[in-house]
Amino acid sequence: PVIWVIDPVDGTTNYSRQIPSYCVSIAAAIKQGADQSGWNDYRPVAGVIYDPMRDEIFSAAAGGSSTLNGKDISVSLVDNIGEAIVSLDWSRDRARRQAMLSALNRFAHEAHTIRATGSAALNLAWIAAGRLDVYFNFGIGPWDVAAATVIITQAGGTVTNPAGESWSLNDASCVASNGLVHQAFMTQSRFDATL
Repeated sequence: PVIWVIDPVDGTTNYSRQIPSYCVSIAAAIKQGADQSGWNDYRPVAGVIYDPMRDEIFSAAAGGSSTLNGKDISVSLVDNIGEAIVSLDWSRDRARRQAMLSALNRFAHEAHTIRATGSAALNLAWIAAGRLDVYFNFGIGPWDVAAATVIITQAGGTVTNPAGESWSLNDASCVASNGLVHQAFMTQSRFDATL
């Protein structure tokens, strides 16, 4: 069976305050195996992220290429943290926010620059398009990441949880990158794998 994982407005705070950074995210996920149950048994296989402010549609399907308005895209070729543009979004949970601040303190002086724009799915789409190099968030829903996981992966990038395992619909945290700086970023950040 197929399930749809939809975020009708990712970046709702931005949208409500007329900050032009929000999007729509839609993913199709298929069940893995015949006798499994729960979110973790579904794998995203197609995704679309639409940015209405820039009229940009990011899309991909497993086994195909990632596109932006119909043209192929790929992750950046940045291969060291010193040149990386790192993006993040803040959890509303106090403990998770503190964990993000602790990680930020460990790598902030090593990264080229840091951004926080308020739209997880859009930031993730920008990883696929090579606009950003790393994104992390410790308080995220499956609707924020499902479509982007396919788009980033098909564009050559990597999406994991803080433990470095492939991201799944059950994970409440994610780390995404162009793949080239992923391990170095994970090592530098020393994420708590339990997040």
